[in-house]
This record gives sequence, structure tokens and C-alpha cells, in this order.
Amino acid sequence: MNIVLYMRTDAKMPVAKQRKQLNDTTIIASYKEKKSVNLPRLREATAKAVELGVVLVIPYAGILVKNMTFTSILRDTGVQFRCLDDPLITPPTIHIYAALAENTSMEHRSRTRSGIVKAKAAGSVFGSSRPGHWSSTLRPGLAKAQANAAVARSVRAKNVYVSLLPKLRELRAQDRTVFEIAEWLNANGHTTTAGSPFSETSVWRLFKRYIPEYESRRGNHSRRGGVWARFQGETVIYDTVIAEAVRMHAGGLKTDQVASKLNELGYRTSDGSLFNNLVVEWLLKWKAA
Repeated sequence: MNIVLYMRTDAKMPVAKQRKQLNDTTIIASYKEKKSVNLPRLREATAKAVELGVVLVIPYAGILVKNMTFTSILRDTGVQFRCLDDPLITPPTIHIYAALAENTSMEHRSRTRSGIVKAKAAGSVFGSSRPGHWSSTLRPGLAKAQANAAVARSVRAKNVYVSLLPKLRELRAQDRTVFEIAEWLNANGHTTTAGSPFSETSVWRLFKRYIPEYESRRGNHSRRGGVWARFQGETVIYDTVIAEAVRMHAGGLKTDQVASKLNELGYRTSDGSLFNNLVVEWLLKWKAA
């Protein structure tokens, strides 16, 4: 008899002993599963058995018969199977085991939730709220996790933007401003990794991170024909804004305070946005360059 074999490496019965139970059979395909929640190897084994029209043999089901995922897979795929450790588990009876497993799972969840509610009412805390959770022994791990997450975000962003870099280089080589480049990106349906339209600031950050040789060309990095900002709805020379920002910063105001003052005076960026500390920092660096 041709069969597809499914064995559990975490079962109490060793794999070798599970194999010894098979007599007069030809194993077409064999699948081994470690302890798993979703049982991916069982899904593959059932699909293979259904595809070939052969019996799926499970030498040792054990406690898995109480697992809702296990019983649901056998029930819903319609596969023909045999559990050698329990002959009562068959295709005609699997729906009973599936119902019992589902009921057991629901009771377990209900008991867990009830226990958590009672524990919280008694003053217990869980997770990161526990006293001492953020102790010095955990902080290095947290810092490492945060650093790894930052690296992962950077890699994802670069993978998204890498196809745009040749076009950005081409546009800057044509002496296009970041405002014009942002307009081109938005007109062609491109967005930032956050799904937002490109602005001058986001385009400038792309150059700073991935094309620094163009970012350093501050002389014509963002202004075109001397026009760069707006004052109470009218176009003004950006040197006026820079002069105001330098004067305020020299007077002791921080960059975020300078941005607030510029916004209060009615100044806006060329795309009509409010000034923020990043834009002000860039203005001060641009003036100093």
C-alpha cells in the first residue's frame, strides 16, 4: 500500500519506533514535524496525500488529538488517514474529536481570561508592568533590539527607494530643485515609505542618506531663481527668511522656537507648509555653508 507518512519528532514515541509500526507499505513521501502551533508540515502532508489519492498514516497522534488545529486539518481537507496509536480516530469520527478539541480550547481560553481578570483585581501586574521588568539586566537587550529595529527600518526604506535613486541623480544633474523633484515624484505616483506625498524635506533626506554627493551642493540645492518661500501668500526671496531665522537663533531661540516664530509671522515654505525645526536647522546650515 502506498502511503504518505507524517511523524512528530516531539512525540513520546521515538521516530524509529514510529517507523517500525509500518508493515507492507511503500512510503511515497515522509514529513517530520517539530513542535509547532500551525502544523505546517501536516498541512503539506495532507495536501500531498489528497493530490496522490493515497492514505496519510500518522504512527503516533498522542495528545495532538486534543489540538484544534490538528483535528480541523484532518476534518476539513477530507484526507483519508490512519492513526496507528488510536484506531478510533478515523475520517468518520474525526469531526467528534474536532468538536471536543474546539470545546477544550474555548474552555482553556475562558479559564485563562478569568484568571487574568481575578489576578489584576487582586493587584497583580503582567508583562512590562511588572516591578523590576526594566531592570539594568534587561536594558542592554532593549537597546540592542531598538538598534536592530532601526537598522531593519533603514534597510526596508533603502529597498523601497533604491529604484528611484538613478532618476533622482538624473534630475539633480539637470539642476532641478528638491521642490521640483518632489513635484515629479508625486506626479508619477510615488510616495514615501509612510504612504505620504513627497515634500522638499523628504526629498532632501533622500539625497542626504543615499546620494550625499548631491546633498552637499547647497548652492542651488533647493532654491530656483531666488524664489523659495511664501510670506502671507506672496512669494518672497528665501534670503529674507534665512536672515530672520539667523537673527532669532542668534538671539538665543532654539530651532523649534524659531520655526514657531516664522509661522506666527506668516512665513511658509514654498509648498505652503509650516516651518519646523528640521527646516530651520537646514536653513542655518545652508547659510553657514
